[in-house]
Amino acid sequence: MASPSARSVPSAQSAVRSVRLFDDDVIAAVAGNAPREVKEIPLKWLAIFRARKVSFANSIAHRIKVVEVSVVNNPDDQHRIEGKVVCEIDVTEDMLNESGYLHEGCAVFLIDEYDFAFPHYANHPK
Repeated sequence: MASPSARSVPSAQSAVRSVRLFDDDVIAAVAGNAPREVKEIPLKWLAIFRARKVSFANSIAHRIKVVEVSVVNNPDDQHRIEGKVVCEIDVTEDMLNESGYLHEGCAVFLIDEYDFAFPHYANHPK
């Protein structure tokens, strides 16, 4: 009989990777060549903002649809990769500033929430 210390225990990292937060059909609806774990990153962030009941981010996050997540070679340096996240949202009156243009805070929210996925992926040990 093997002692408890001799048993193979999965690492925390492998255990986290095995958890599937989204059904396969949700991931399949997101086009692109990124691996599943990278496609999940923007979806996880949307879930966080959607869970905040009363906030600007909540009202915007409910309207965002992630349609593509891809990993592509940098056109200037083929040894580097870049990420591409494509989302769709209809700009509505509550997203506009007093001049009738997309409010700067809304634009920053949309950009900031999706520019983190690929540095995480690119810097993740393979």
